[in-house]
Amino acid sequence: MLTARDEAVVSPQVINEYVSVSQRLFRAVPVGDVHARARDLLPLCRAPLVPDTTLLAMTVQTRYAISWWDALIVASALQAGCRYLLSEDMQPGMSFGDLTVINPFVTAPDALSNPN
Repeated sequence: MLTARDEAVVSPQVINEYVSVSQRLFRAVPVGDVHARARDLLPLCRAPLVPDTTLLAMTVQTRYAISWWDALIVASALQAGCRYLLSEDMQPGMSFGDLTVINPFVTAPDALSNPN
């Protein structure tokens, strides 16, 4: 598992979107429960979301014609030095320099990781 090998990285933008979407789609779930699950992700939150991330996201959005929110996630992953970006929304195989999108429902993330 990626977390066991300390290879999982989560962007603050992903946590923000998780909270927003969960509150919109799962109105019956208490907000405290949504926040608790988001807090569980915080130890993995090692990708930046700073002014330089915003500037890079502008470049990414313009160059690759993707949504602003996806561009923020891509920029954050690039700044964190990630090789793979897990997303069911973006096109699998799409590359942003050394960063490649994979669909975690099609390709198991552990299959991509080299434990050595």
